[in-house]
Amino acid sequence: MSAVDTGVVPGEDKSGLTGEGSMLSRRMLVVFAVIPFVGCSFTSSPIADTAPPPCPIDGGDYLLTQGAGGTYTVSTLPPFALPSGGTIVEEVHHANSPDCVHEVVVPAGGFKMPVFCVPGLSFSVAMTQTECGAGYLDSNGGSDFNVAETGDSTDSSGTCPSVPSVCTQGADSAQRVEVIVGDDAPDVCTGSGTANELLSIPIQTVIWLHTPASPCPDPDGMPGGSGDAVIAQLSQTLDLTTDQSFSEWRDFDKDGCCLNGAGPSATFNPCTTLTGAPVGSKGSCLDPSSGSVTLAATGTAASALPPFFDLTYSLSLPYVVSGPTSGGIATCPAAPAINFAAPATRCIP
Repeated sequence: MSAVDTGVVPGEDKSGLTGEGSMLSRRMLVVFAVIPFVGCSFTSSPIADTAPPPCPIDGGDYLLTQGAGGTYTVSTLPPFALPSGGTIVEEVHHANSPDCVHEVVVPAGGFKMPVFCVPGLSFSVAMTQTECGAGYLDSNGGSDFNVAETGDSTDSSGTCPSVPSVCTQGADSAQRVEVIVGDDAPDVCTGSGTANELLSIPIQTVIWLHTPASPCPDPDGMPGGSGDAVIAQLSQTLDLTTDQSFSEWRDFDKDGCCLNGAGPSATFNPCTTLTGAPVGSKGSCLDPSSGSVTLAATGTAASALPPFFDLTYSLSLPYVVSGPTSGGIATCPAAPAINFAAPATRCIP
């Protein structure tokens, strides 16, 4: 089974041709030069086809180590710095030139983030991977990994049966999310980066207040202890991209309600008078020589707990990539839906 069943192979036609001829040109090019008859015999010799260069990145296991400079924004709070030391384990499949689009799996437990503090509020935050993640790495660039996400905390259409149709603040943490990958333009790398990447990783985020408030984060790094009060529990999918990411709340079923909470959100058909969305974050392409890359993500998150309730978030994570080491060919049958042909629907209970 493929790591992610998209129905469409990402990446662009890098041959410069279109149609059936393009398909043939990518698969086989054999040209013969015919030597005229000499006496009663003739010879033919094939003109050697120049093999495409190998992909810039080999298959194998890679480790991404988070450096300083990461930022996180929750709801309407100011952005704040994230601690360094987080890691992502990527199992990168082999890919063929000229497209060089590799399937990538983030095994269960492969995403790790240190517990961090929300300054000014003394909230502790823990982000824990809940299932395997998956995505794509275009090691010679040119794919379209722009991400746009919209969420609705009610759904009377029946698209997501687990999402209620009643607009009641604090009633639940369910939401319907529509994810669009691609904006019909190949990603443009700046600086020394040349490779594009997209990773989708399911996580559970818990925000809590520990008493006493100092030190922050909570020294034991876990909610639920003595003096802990949980502020929010969020089921999320981090759609990390080296391109641009945008997120906002939207009233898909036009029942007059798209969120109950701090948001922020843009105003849609109708949604809310809150302003400040869409929330955006920008990554940077992977530089195969130095290993530097920045992954960005935004999203909507529904919560049944005050003071935020339904909120919007964004983050930016700088990493340095090391590897490869030898590894198995991993798959992720339960990977979050990614679709390059149409919006992918996620129903979060």
